Amino acid sequence: MNPRETIILVTGADGFVGTHLCRALVEHYTVYAFMLPSQVDVFKEKWGSLDYSHLKILSGYFTELSQLTQSLPPIQYVVHCAGTMLGAKYESYLRSNLEITQELLVQVPKNLKKLIFISSQSALGPSDSKSNKLKSSATPRPLSFYGETKLRAEKEVLKSGVPSLIFRPAPILGPEDKTFLEIFQTADKGKFPILGQKNKTFQFVYVTDLVSAIQTALFSNITNKVYHIAYPEIADWDQMKTAMEAFLGRPLKILYINYTMTRLYLKFFDCIEFLTGKKTNKNLNKIDEIMAPYWVFDTSEFTSDMNFNYSHNLNETISSTYHWYQQNSWTRPHKKLTL
Repeated sequence: MNPRETIILVTGADGFVGTHLCRALVEHYTVYAFMLPSQVDVFKEKWGSLDYSHLKILSGYFTELSQLTQSLPPIQYVVHCAGTMLGAKYESYLRSNLEITQELLVQVPKNLKKLIFISSQSALGPSDSKSNKLKSSATPRPLSFYGETKLRAEKEVLKSGVPSLIFRPAPILGPEDKTFLEIFQTADKGKFPILGQKNKTFQFVYVTDLVSAIQTALFSNITNKVYHIAYPEIADWDQMKTAMEAFLGRPLKILYINYTMTRLYLKFFDCIEFLTGKKTNKNLNKIDEIMAPYWVFDTSEFTSDMNFNYSHNLNETISSTYHWYQQNSWTRPHKKLTL
Protein backbone atom coordinates (compact mmCIF):
# COMPACT_ATOMS: atom_id res chain seq x y z
CA MET A 1 0.00 0.00 0.00
CA ASN A 2 1.16 3.51 -0.79
CA PRO A 3 2.14 5.19 2.51
CA ARG A 4 0.09 8.22 1.47
CA GLU A 5 -3.01 6.05 1.78
CA THR A 6 -2.29 5.71 5.50
CA ILE A 7 -4.56 8.18 7.32
CA ILE A 8 -3.43 9.35 10.76
CA LEU A 9 -5.45 11.64 13.01
CA VAL A 10 -3.45 13.80 15.43
CA THR A 11 -5.51 15.49 18.15
CA GLY A 12 -4.15 18.61 19.79
CA ALA A 13 -2.19 19.16 16.59
CA ASP A 14 -1.61 22.81 17.45
CA GLY A 15 0.31 21.94 20.63
CA PHE A 16 4.03 21.46 21.17
CA VAL A 17 4.12 17.70 20.61
CA GLY A 18 1.24 17.69 18.12
CA THR A 19 2.90 20.15 15.76
CA HIS A 20 6.24 18.32 15.79
CA LEU A 21 4.42 15.04 15.20
CA CYS A 22 2.40 16.39 12.26
CA ARG A 23 5.56 17.71 10.60
CA ALA A 24 7.20 14.29 10.87
CA LEU A 25 4.20 12.18 9.82
CA VAL A 26 3.25 14.31 6.82
CA GLU A 27 6.57 13.48 5.16
CA HIS A 28 5.23 9.97 4.42
CA TYR A 29 1.55 9.73 5.37
CA THR A 30 -1.70 11.68 5.14
CA VAL A 31 -2.43 13.57 8.35
CA TYR A 32 -5.66 14.95 9.76
CA ALA A 33 -4.65 17.71 12.19
CA PHE A 34 -7.49 18.10 14.68
CA MET A 35 -7.78 21.17 16.92
CA LEU A 36 -10.20 23.66 18.40
CA PRO A 37 -11.37 26.39 15.98
CA SER A 38 -9.65 29.01 18.13
CA GLN A 39 -6.26 27.33 17.55
CA VAL A 40 -6.25 27.12 13.75
CA ASP A 41 -4.36 30.39 13.28
CA VAL A 42 -1.80 29.30 15.91
CA PHE A 43 -1.21 26.07 14.02
CA LYS A 44 -0.93 27.78 10.63
CA GLU A 45 1.63 30.20 12.02
CA LYS A 46 3.72 27.29 13.30
CA TRP A 47 3.31 25.39 10.03
CA GLY A 48 4.55 28.36 8.06
CA SER A 49 5.51 27.64 4.47
CA LEU A 50 5.53 23.85 4.80
CA ASP A 51 3.54 21.89 2.23
CA TYR A 52 -0.17 21.44 3.04
CA SER A 53 -0.88 18.93 0.28
CA HIS A 54 -0.90 15.89 2.60
CA LEU A 55 -2.29 17.67 5.65
CA LYS A 56 -5.97 18.31 6.35
CA ILE A 57 -6.84 20.72 9.17
CA LEU A 58 -9.97 19.66 11.05
CA SER A 59 -11.28 22.29 13.45
CA GLY A 60 -14.10 21.55 15.84
CA TYR A 61 -15.00 19.68 19.01
CA PHE A 62 -14.60 16.02 19.84
CA THR A 63 -18.33 15.37 19.66
CA GLU A 64 -18.19 16.55 16.02
CA LEU A 65 -15.31 14.35 14.88
CA SER A 66 -17.40 11.74 13.03
CA GLN A 67 -19.26 14.49 11.21
CA LEU A 68 -16.05 16.30 10.27
CA THR A 69 -14.52 13.15 8.77
CA GLN A 70 -17.67 11.68 7.21
CA SER A 71 -16.77 12.63 3.64
CA LEU A 72 -13.03 11.94 4.03
CA PRO A 73 -11.04 8.72 3.61
CA PRO A 74 -11.38 6.74 6.87
CA ILE A 75 -8.98 7.26 9.77
CA GLN A 76 -6.70 4.27 10.37
CA TYR A 77 -4.53 5.50 13.27
CA VAL A 78 -4.96 8.09 16.03
CA VAL A 79 -2.40 9.84 18.19
CA HIS A 80 -4.26 11.59 20.98
CA CYS A 81 -2.08 14.50 22.09
CA ALA A 82 -4.90 16.82 23.16
CA GLY A 83 -5.16 17.68 26.83
CA THR A 84 -4.09 20.32 29.31
CA MET A 85 -1.54 20.84 32.04
CA LEU A 86 -2.67 24.41 32.67
CA GLY A 87 -4.85 25.92 35.35
CA ALA A 88 -5.73 25.73 39.02
CA LYS A 89 -9.22 24.20 38.76
CA TYR A 90 -9.98 20.48 38.75
CA GLU A 91 -12.87 20.98 36.31
CA SER A 92 -10.48 22.24 33.63
CA TYR A 93 -8.35 19.09 33.84
CA LEU A 94 -11.41 16.85 34.00
CA ARG A 95 -12.77 18.33 30.80
CA SER A 96 -9.54 18.57 28.81
CA ASN A 97 -7.91 15.29 29.87
CA LEU A 98 -10.72 12.86 30.67
CA GLU A 99 -13.97 13.93 29.05
CA ILE A 100 -12.56 14.69 25.62
CA THR A 101 -10.83 11.30 25.67
CA GLN A 102 -14.16 9.65 26.38
CA GLU A 103 -15.72 11.60 23.50
CA LEU A 104 -12.89 10.62 21.16
CA LEU A 105 -13.28 6.92 21.95
CA VAL A 106 -16.91 6.86 20.81
CA GLN A 107 -16.09 8.82 17.63
CA VAL A 108 -13.20 6.77 16.21
CA PRO A 109 -13.91 4.12 13.55
CA LYS A 110 -14.73 0.64 14.85
CA ASN A 111 -11.95 -0.87 12.74
CA LEU A 112 -9.26 1.56 13.90
CA LYS A 113 -5.83 -0.07 13.68
CA LYS A 114 -4.32 1.68 16.71
CA LEU A 115 -4.62 4.62 19.06
CA ILE A 116 -1.69 6.04 21.01
CA PHE A 117 -2.67 8.11 24.02
CA ILE A 118 -0.09 10.63 25.21
CA SER A 119 -0.40 10.57 28.98
CA SER A 120 2.27 11.62 31.47
CA GLN A 121 4.54 10.31 34.21
CA SER A 122 2.33 12.40 36.50
CA ALA A 123 -0.35 9.73 36.06
CA LEU A 124 1.87 7.27 37.95
CA GLY A 125 3.48 9.68 40.35
CA PRO A 126 7.01 9.77 41.79
CA SER A 127 9.20 6.97 43.08
CA ASP A 128 10.26 6.57 46.71
CA SER A 129 13.99 6.48 45.97
CA LYS A 130 16.57 7.29 43.32
CA SER A 131 17.34 3.60 42.78
CA ASN A 132 13.71 2.50 42.37
CA LYS A 133 12.88 3.07 38.72
CA LEU A 134 9.14 2.54 38.61
CA LYS A 135 7.73 0.04 36.14
CA SER A 136 4.53 0.82 34.26
CA SER A 137 2.77 -1.81 36.37
CA ALA A 138 3.56 0.01 39.65
CA THR A 139 0.59 1.22 41.71
CA PRO A 140 -0.30 4.76 40.56
CA ARG A 141 0.05 7.58 43.07
CA PRO A 142 -0.73 10.81 41.21
CA LEU A 143 -0.13 13.99 43.18
CA SER A 144 -1.98 16.57 41.08
CA PHE A 145 -5.22 17.20 39.22
CA TYR A 146 -3.22 16.75 36.02
CA GLY A 147 -1.88 13.35 37.02
CA GLU A 148 -5.21 12.15 38.38
CA THR A 149 -7.19 13.03 35.24
CA LYS A 150 -4.52 11.60 32.94
CA LEU A 151 -4.68 8.34 34.90
CA ARG A 152 -8.48 8.23 34.62
CA ALA A 153 -8.18 8.83 30.86
CA GLU A 154 -5.64 5.98 30.57
CA LYS A 155 -8.13 3.61 32.16
CA GLU A 156 -10.86 4.70 29.74
CA VAL A 157 -8.60 4.02 26.76
CA LEU A 158 -7.52 0.58 27.98
CA LYS A 159 -11.05 -0.60 28.74
CA SER A 160 -12.52 0.77 25.48
CA GLY A 161 -11.61 -2.23 23.34
CA VAL A 162 -9.77 0.05 20.89
CA PRO A 163 -6.29 -1.33 20.04
CA SER A 164 -4.14 1.12 21.93
CA LEU A 165 -0.89 2.04 23.63
CA ILE A 166 -0.41 4.43 26.53
CA PHE A 167 2.69 6.64 26.49
CA ARG A 168 3.85 8.23 29.73
CA PRO A 169 6.59 10.62 28.63
CA ALA A 170 8.99 12.33 30.99
CA PRO A 171 9.18 16.15 30.80
CA ILE A 172 9.54 17.02 27.13
CA LEU A 173 12.12 19.54 25.95
CA GLY A 174 12.90 20.90 22.52
CA PRO A 175 12.28 23.70 20.02
CA GLU A 176 9.02 25.62 20.59
CA ASP A 177 8.52 24.32 24.13
CA LYS A 178 7.25 26.98 26.52
CA THR A 179 7.00 24.87 29.67
CA PHE A 180 10.70 25.08 30.50
CA LEU A 181 11.43 28.32 28.65
CA GLU A 182 11.57 30.34 31.87
CA ILE A 183 14.55 28.29 33.09
CA PHE A 184 16.47 29.16 29.91
CA GLN A 185 15.47 32.82 30.09
CA THR A 186 16.66 32.99 33.71
CA ALA A 187 19.95 31.40 32.66
CA ASP A 188 20.36 34.30 30.22
CA LYS A 189 20.58 36.50 33.33
CA GLY A 190 23.32 34.35 34.81
CA LYS A 191 21.17 32.34 37.20
CA PHE A 192 19.89 28.77 37.37
CA PRO A 193 16.49 28.62 39.12
CA ILE A 194 15.54 25.74 41.42
CA LEU A 195 11.96 25.73 42.61
CA GLY A 196 11.14 24.02 45.90
CA GLN A 197 13.17 20.79 45.79
CA LYS A 198 16.97 21.10 45.76
CA ASN A 199 17.76 17.40 45.41
CA LYS A 200 15.57 16.43 42.48
CA THR A 201 16.36 13.47 40.24
CA PHE A 202 14.40 13.14 37.04
CA GLN A 203 14.33 11.99 33.45
CA PHE A 204 13.47 13.88 30.29
CA VAL A 205 12.83 13.26 26.61
CA TYR A 206 13.76 15.38 23.60
CA VAL A 207 10.71 16.09 21.46
CA THR A 208 12.09 14.47 18.30
CA ASP A 209 12.86 11.30 20.28
CA LEU A 210 9.25 11.24 21.48
CA VAL A 211 8.02 11.72 17.91
CA SER A 212 10.27 8.88 16.72
CA ALA A 213 8.98 6.65 19.52
CA ILE A 214 5.38 7.40 18.51
CA GLN A 215 6.05 6.55 14.86
CA THR A 216 7.86 3.34 15.79
CA ALA A 217 5.07 2.16 18.09
CA LEU A 218 2.24 3.25 15.83
CA PHE A 219 3.10 0.72 13.17
CA SER A 220 4.23 -2.08 15.48
CA ASN A 221 2.02 -5.12 16.15
CA ILE A 222 2.01 -4.42 19.91
CA THR A 223 -1.16 -3.09 21.57
CA ASN A 224 -2.76 -2.62 24.98
CA LYS A 225 0.39 -1.77 26.92
CA VAL A 226 1.62 1.16 28.98
CA TYR A 227 5.11 2.51 28.26
CA HIS A 228 7.40 4.98 29.99
CA ILE A 229 9.08 7.20 27.42
CA ALA A 230 12.29 8.89 28.56
CA TYR A 231 16.01 9.02 27.98
CA PRO A 232 17.13 6.12 30.22
CA GLU A 233 19.80 7.91 32.24
CA ILE A 234 18.74 9.80 35.36
CA ALA A 235 19.57 13.52 35.58
CA ASP A 236 19.49 16.13 38.34
CA TRP A 237 19.55 19.91 38.69
CA ASP A 238 23.33 20.02 38.87
CA GLN A 239 23.70 18.13 35.58
CA MET A 240 21.14 20.37 33.89
CA LYS A 241 22.94 23.46 35.19
CA THR A 242 26.28 22.09 33.93
CA ALA A 243 24.77 21.43 30.48
CA MET A 244 23.52 25.02 30.29
CA GLU A 245 26.88 26.36 31.43
CA ALA A 246 28.60 24.31 28.72
CA PHE A 247 26.35 25.80 26.06
CA LEU A 248 26.63 29.37 27.35
CA GLY A 249 30.35 29.14 28.07
CA ARG A 250 29.99 30.74 31.51
CA PRO A 251 29.02 29.76 35.07
CA LEU A 252 25.52 30.16 36.47
CA LYS A 253 24.60 31.07 40.03
CA ILE A 254 21.91 28.95 41.66
CA LEU A 255 18.70 30.83 42.39
CA TYR A 256 16.98 28.67 45.01
CA ILE A 257 13.35 29.34 45.92
CA ASN A 258 12.51 27.53 49.17
CA TYR A 259 9.29 25.73 50.00
CA THR A 260 7.55 28.71 51.60
CA MET A 261 8.43 31.04 48.74
CA THR A 262 7.47 28.36 46.21
CA ARG A 263 3.99 28.14 47.75
CA LEU A 264 3.61 31.91 47.57
CA TYR A 265 4.91 31.96 44.00
CA LEU A 266 2.41 29.32 42.88
CA LYS A 267 -0.43 30.93 44.83
CA PHE A 268 0.25 34.16 42.94
CA PHE A 269 -0.59 32.41 39.66
CA ASP A 270 -3.75 30.96 41.18
CA CYS A 271 -4.80 34.52 42.03
CA ILE A 272 -3.97 35.71 38.52
CA GLU A 273 -6.20 32.98 37.10
CA PHE A 274 -9.00 33.90 39.50
CA LEU A 275 -8.81 37.59 38.52
CA THR A 276 -8.13 37.29 34.78
CA GLY A 277 -9.01 33.75 33.74
CA LYS A 278 -5.48 33.27 32.37
CA LYS A 279 -4.28 29.71 32.97
CA THR A 280 -0.63 28.75 33.37
CA ASN A 281 1.31 25.59 34.18
CA LYS A 282 2.09 27.09 37.59
CA ASN A 283 -0.48 26.50 40.33
CA LEU A 284 -0.55 25.50 43.96
CA ASN A 285 -2.09 22.11 43.17
CA LYS A 286 1.29 21.04 41.73
CA ILE A 287 3.29 21.76 44.89
CA ASP A 288 3.52 18.07 45.84
CA GLU A 289 4.86 17.18 42.38
CA ILE A 290 7.43 19.95 42.64
CA MET A 291 8.58 18.82 46.08
CA ALA A 292 8.78 15.10 45.22
CA PRO A 293 12.51 14.32 44.83
CA TYR A 294 12.48 11.13 42.74
CA TRP A 295 10.91 11.08 39.29
CA VAL A 296 12.62 7.98 37.92
CA PHE A 297 11.06 5.32 35.70
CA ASP A 298 11.95 2.07 34.00
CA THR A 299 12.07 2.67 30.24
CA SER A 300 13.57 -0.69 29.29
CA GLU A 301 10.28 -2.33 28.27
CA PHE A 302 9.72 0.11 25.43
CA THR A 303 13.30 0.06 24.16
CA SER A 304 13.26 -3.75 24.25
CA ASP A 305 9.83 -4.26 22.67
CA MET A 306 10.42 -1.71 19.92
CA ASN A 307 14.21 -2.05 19.51
CA PHE A 308 14.32 1.69 20.07
CA ASN A 309 17.25 3.96 20.92
CA TYR A 310 17.07 7.56 22.13
CA SER A 311 19.27 9.98 20.20
CA HIS A 312 19.52 13.00 22.53
CA ASN A 313 21.23 12.90 25.91
CA LEU A 314 20.92 15.80 28.36
CA ASN A 315 23.75 17.90 26.88
CA GLU A 316 22.42 17.47 23.35
CA THR A 317 18.86 18.22 24.48
CA ILE A 318 19.86 21.42 26.27
CA SER A 319 22.12 22.54 23.44
CA SER A 320 19.55 21.94 20.68
CA THR A 321 16.74 23.56 22.64
CA TYR A 322 18.81 26.59 23.65
CA HIS A 323 20.10 27.03 20.11
CA TRP A 324 16.54 27.15 18.74
CA TYR A 325 15.46 29.62 21.44
CA GLN A 326 18.31 31.95 20.54
CA GLN A 327 17.76 31.67 16.79
CA ASN A 328 14.11 32.57 17.26
CA SER A 329 14.70 35.31 19.85
CA TRP A 330 12.93 33.43 22.66
CA THR A 331 16.13 33.91 24.65
CA ARG A 332 19.00 36.35 24.26
CA PRO A 333 21.72 35.84 21.67
CA HIS A 334 24.83 34.12 22.97
CA LYS A 335 26.74 36.51 25.22
CA LYS A 336 29.19 35.96 28.04
CA LEU A 337 28.39 37.60 31.36
CA THR A 338 30.85 38.56 34.07
CA LEU A 339 29.55 37.40 37.44
